[in-house]
Amino acid sequence: MGEKTRAKFRCVSEKRFATDSEYEFQAVIADSEENKEFFTATPAGTIKLSLVRSGAFIPGQEYFIDFTEAGF
Repeated sequence: MGEKTRAKFRCVSEKRFATDSEYEFQAVIADSEENKEFFTATPAGTIKLSLVRSGAFIPGQEYFIDFTEAGF
């Protein structure tokens, strides 16, 4: 319980709507030595988030995503 998995994703798009913004992220691949290392552990994946706040993420920017078990 409480174990953490770290992944690295790139924001590939932001769609702004009247009340929120939707962001799409894709797992990094081989643009750098660090990305090649993450690619070996996270070869593929997509994440979509909808947030009330726009401008939270920048398309083209890379982000670490940490997954930690919530445990109930």
